Amino acid sequence: MADDERTTPDRGEHGPTIDVGAVVSPRALNQRQKLEQEKAELLRELTGYEEELKITLGKHKGRRQFLQWHIRRVKLRIAEVAQELAGLEQDIGS
Repeated sequence: MADDERTTPDRGEHGPTIDVGAVVSPRALNQRQKLEQEKAELLRELTGYEEELKITLGKHKGRRQFLQWHIRRVKLRIAEVAQELAGLEQDIGS
């Protein structure tokens, strides 16, 4: 790393930023970091949908069905991400 490049302690959406003079650009995340970040976001989203579904029980059938569909969609994506992460770990172990 050159003298004018230094990693800043704050992390943006794309990981740590690199300060190159006056220009600050995010460092690209690797595939594993992207998947872990997506999984964390999906889990937060799932929690929100499940909480809203509890509140919506008994009323607003259309909204309840919408939330149930989203919950299924998010659970499927979480499973896909977990499978991709497991595949990455197998590649590293090989």
